[in-house]
Amino acid sequence: MSASIAYTLFGATLSALSAAALFVVYLKWTARRKEAGWRESCALLSEEVGVVRQQYDALRAELRSSDTAIAATPSEYSVRPSLNLAKRTGILRHHRRGESAEGIATALQIPRSEVDLVLKIHQIGLQMVVPAKEPV
Repeated sequence: MSASIAYTLFGATLSALSAAALFVVYLKWTARRKEAGWRESCALLSEEVGVVRQQYDALRAELRSSDTAIAATPSEYSVRPSLNLAKRTGILRHHRRGESAEGIATALQIPRSEVDLVLKIHQIGLQMVVPAKEPV
């Protein structure tokens, strides 16, 4: 091989290796830039997650304190059990004996308004079952 061809091949090889080395350096530089961008994005996301976590903890603490306050507050509007058949039967039994609505309420320990309501419903039911007699 002649010296000029050897020098040409050497120069071409050196140029190719230089270009490859520059390309590798460029790829590393680009990867580092992307990695820095990702790290920055991760840091921002971590901060946002921290803020959301603090808000969540604050809301959770507020909910717990509300639940505690509600549980500790005596209820003026306590829910009483509904009027069951035993109470209805007791009201009608006392009424058949001729007791007053006030006396029935006191005996059964229920509000007078419930006694009045049951008696009215009973009267309406009787009127529907046994129609009033027509005058002759």
